[in-house]
Amino acid sequence: MGATDLHQSHSSASNEKNGRAEQIESTQYPPETVGKQHRARRHFARFWWWWLIGFIIFLAIFLPCLFLKIIPAAIQNMIDKTDLPIINATIGAYSETDIRFRFDTVLNAPGGLNAHMDSFNLSLYNADTDGYYPYTFVTVPAQDLHGSTTISIDSVSPVTNYTELEKWLNATFYAVTSDLSFRGSTTVHLGALSAHVNIRKTVTIAGLNQLQGFALDSSQLLTTAEADGSNLIGNVTIPNPGAVALEFGDLIFNAAIADIIIGNMAISDATLYQGNNTFPFTGIIDLDTVVSNYNTIMGNASSNASDAYLVMALSGNSCLINGQHISYVEAVLDNTTLYSDVPVSDF
Repeated sequence: MGATDLHQSHSSASNEKNGRAEQIESTQYPPETVGKQHRARRHFARFWWWWLIGFIIFLAIFLPCLFLKIIPAAIQNMIDKTDLPIINATIGAYSETDIRFRFDTVLNAPGGLNAHMDSFNLSLYNADTDGYYPYTFVTVPAQDLHGSTTISIDSVSPVTNYTELEKWLNATFYAVTSDLSFRGSTTVHLGALSAHVNIRKTVTIAGLNQLQGFALDSSQLLTTAEADGSNLIGNVTIPNPGAVALEFGDLIFNAAIADIIIGNMAISDATLYQGNNTFPFTGIIDLDTVVSNYNTIMGNASSNASDAYLVMALSGNSCLINGQHISYVEAVLDNTTLYSDVPVSDF
């Protein structure tokens, strides 16, 4: 074989090899794909600053929306979805012008959330009243929020609307359940980001059901009156089926039999916790009234037997804190009459 033939053979082999390589490259990267990628690279290389400006404009629009709209909306949604249950609640008649609310509640936040909530006032009102008339408020202390957070509230606040407060107390006293509605607004801080949120909830709580189960457990008429004039002593059970403990102070009831008021009965430092509460009581029985109406009173006895009983009606008279009348409690007691059986032998 001559030199020319060798050269032609080598050239042919080289062309064949290059052809195979081009075929492989063509198979891996089709011409139109390679062309698009090349054009895209050239486009970005030539107009990169326009893309940068566009990205900056996008951030300028998106970030304010994120910080001012999206994140606050997410926090507001979290507040709206949490139940805020009322736990370990106590309501106290603090004075004629002030009322005390103590209770715990739980705010359920995402587990990874670390936020701070500013202190704020939460107004209490009756949602079924036409218009918004808060009867008092409670001060919620500042809180660090980490997942499920228990918030403890202990607030002595002025009565801002006696009519609405009495309406709520009546509903709580007489009904099996009642609603506690509250609203307020505060600021939640997520690092440097702040979000204004509104809180508006109505929580259903167990009511007192007109103190069903009230009973005079024992009573004794004294032959000699005490120094304060009391001539009746005994024990009384007052149930509280509700979820709220009530601090009433000193309670005084009129005592009547057969619609004849024969005296009164007083309970000191009456705080009604959940369940049955037993208190000692003292009373003043007007013996002259009993004697002059003896036949009428005894005519209402259950029978003539020695174990017969009379029905005593106790109606609200007064509520006193440190000797001061509490009108918003007395307004509830004025509509309250409790009944209990007393042995005829006590008279």
